[in-house]
Amino acid sequence: LLVWTGAGGVALLGGLAYAELALTLPGSGGELVYVLEVFGAVPANLFVLTSAFIKYPAITIIMTRSVFTYSAKLIDSDISVTSYPYPQLTSVTGIAIIVVSCGIVIVSTKVA
Repeated sequence: LLVWTGAGGVALLGGLAYAELALTLPGSGGELVYVLEVFGAVPANLFVLTSAFIKYPAITIIMTRSVFTYSAKLIDSDISVTSYPYPQLTSVTGIAIIVVSCGIVIVSTKVA
């Protein structure tokens, strides 16, 4: 319980820091605005590229793997989640989520 409280406090401080940044540097673009203002164009573009191709896909794959692991353990507590087909299913599902997300972004930019 103490660890949860500490993690909640850290999350609160992170949220307050982003709120302060948003009030100081208003503009659309999220973190890109802050990186662009502080470090310049080249680091901002590198930040966007690493976020788009490494950070967010990795987060999606990790979350998908966690869901599959817990789901498999709920169905059968003796199952090994490292055996076939669970790693393959998590990868395919994660990639499908990423493709659908990209499609949603493409469609929404055409609508707006």
